[in-house]
Amino acid sequence: MLAPKPRVIVLAASKGGSGKTSLTASLAVRAMKDGARVALVDAEPQKSLTLWWSLRGKPGNPFLHAYSGDPVEDADALKAEGYQWIFIDTVPAMVEHIERAIEAADLVIIPTRVSAFDLVAARAVVGFCKLHGEPFAFVLNATDPKWKKGIQSAIAMLKKLGPVVPKSIRHRTVYASAITAGKTGPEARDTKEAKGAADEIGAVWTTIRKMASAAVRAK
Repeated sequence: MLAPKPRVIVLAASKGGSGKTSLTASLAVRAMKDGARVALVDAEPQKSLTLWWSLRGKPGNPFLHAYSGDPVEDADALKAEGYQWIFIDTVPAMVEHIERAIEAADLVIIPTRVSAFDLVAARAVVGFCKLHGEPFAFVLNATDPKWKKGIQSAIAMLKKLGPVVPKSIRHRTVYASAITAGKTGPEARDTKEAKGAADEIGAVWTTIRKMASAAVRAK
């Protein structure tokens, strides 16, 4: 049986505070649990993903690749090294850097919160995805079940722009607390909250995995 082709997931948002880095780490760890070799590229100047990886103990899986300044070159190098999943965390606001990362992608994930500012900012990333013909999907992040109408409205607006991952990510303190210890929400000590995080990250990952695999097969 042939090994699956490498797949590159770019997480992009033209506005800060979307929870992009936390989601990158969570998805990478989830992919690793499938038995895959996973690599990370931290193209964000604050290097939050790099700090997380260091706090985790600088593991070989997921492996952190030293960012060269060109995400396309980095993705190609990691593919050649046999990594099956490559996650690129991008810088917000600097659109030229976001665009270059999108060129490296098999699938672009756009995390967004339930706010008018986030929804408007998402359009810039969508524009680059369409320009370069790259598939993308929104993940609604840091939601609260009490915001039922707001969530429904946000999903309706996003669906006018493109696909929305059916499962949203709830606002849970374990995501923030775990990442400062080199963990992810599903790995937190709070068993109940960790299970909730694991369920939603697992559901989001299932959708992303299917979309990315289909995109690679179509190329």
